[in-house]
Amino acid sequence: MAAREENENTCILERKPIFIFVIHFHQPVGQLGEVLERLFENSYKPLMNTLMKYRAPVALHFSGPLL
Repeated sequence: MAAREENENTCILERKPIFIFVIHFHQPVGQLGEVLERLFENSYKPLMNTLMKYRAPVALHFSGPLL
């Protein structure tokens, strides 16, 4: 049996599922500089290095003082 082709007329329930991995980074305005530094070194930096190492497809969203 031939695979069914997908096009814009294909019902959403018949389409191949798509997963988008999104990571949201946020700290409140006024967060202490030493806290931001510790978070960066212990959380954000190791995570980003791992994502880059494995070339993981991911969407990143930054807000607040992290911009």
